[in-house]
Amino acid sequence: MITTEETRQLAGHWRLLHLYVRCALDVRQEHLVAHWLQIGTDLMVRSPSQAPKFAFQMLDTLLQTATDEALPWSWRGLCLAHIEGPRKVLIDWLQVHDPVAVGALEAGIQRCCDRLAADGLRRSP
Repeated sequence: MITTEETRQLAGHWRLLHLYVRCALDVRQEHLVAHWLQIGTDLMVRSPSQAPKFAFQMLDTLLQTATDEALPWSWRGLCLAHIEGPRKVLIDWLQVHDPVAVGALEAGIQRCCDRLAADGLRRSP
């Protein structure tokens, strides 16, 4: 559980950056995706019992953003390119707590990758 004031402030900043990432509020600031993920990783270190929750939220946000056709294709691809960190944390946790869910998670990720690839092909001249 988040207990210190500094950690609570960090979590608030992470939630704010989540909006920038999910809504592509400033697509010129591509570093915000990596910064948001780094803060999420810091929060997982500070609150190990909450790590799966943070990993799920990050992975879910990245995948939702990657498949959101209303957003610029470049932003969607950027988000998909950053799924590996939260994916690994979640897979490691699921292998211990719910091994059957690993296959479902991987299949969902593959569907997102396939969808983004198809969208990219439709954009080609």
